[in-house]
Parts: sequence; C-alpha cells; structure tokens
Amino acid sequence: MTFLALNWAMTAPAADVYERAILVRIAARASDDGLAPVVNLEELADFAICDTATIEDRLATLVARGVITRLGAGFELNIPAEWYSAAQLEQVNEARTEMGQRALTIRERPWISKP
Repeated sequence: MTFLALNWAMTAPAADVYERAILVRIAARASDDGLAPVVNLEELADFAICDTATIEDRLATLVARGVITRLGAGFELNIPAEWYSAAQLEQVNEARTEMGQRALTIRERPWISKP
C-alpha cells in the first residue's frame, strides 16, 4: 500500500459507495503509479459488503469510464499525471523507468471526468 494511490482513491471519481470501496481496496495493494497485483473478486466483495456480481458490474463501469485498466488478474488505477505534485511525478516516473515502464504523461494519464 502506498499513500499516493490510497489518497487518490479516496477522492477519485466514483459513482457510488461500491466503486469507492473497489478503488480504495485496489489502491491498498497498488504502487505509487497505480499498478496493483492480483486482486481477488471475492476479496473486493467482502470489503465492499456486496456480492461478486456487483463487483463485476462496477469494475466494468470503472474500466469503461477509464478510471481503471484491467491487467490480467491485476489492475491499474489511472491516476492522472497532473494529480501528482511535480516531485511526486518525478519519483513515480523514476521508479517506472527502473522497472522498464514508460513514464506517465498528461496525454497518457489525463484527468478523469466525474460520473
């Protein structure tokens, strides 16, 4: 868990409490750039206090709106590049570069509209 991903998830554009719970739970496993390893649907349902069908529905909605991206069994929180301070974005991009990933840019990670 990182403070940056969790802080963003608590203020990210969510349509309801289930989406907010999903974002917070994914953020609890995410790195500063929003990459999260395997996240179990049952774990998300337990956290959000709902069934897995509700989780699957909300995940599809979050993906369609561009708030998250599915990466196999994991997820990427699409934290907008401009959400980070300049120093935070530099640190995130240095870590991404070390892992062989592209740097985050405003074009790649734009602001996300509220639902």
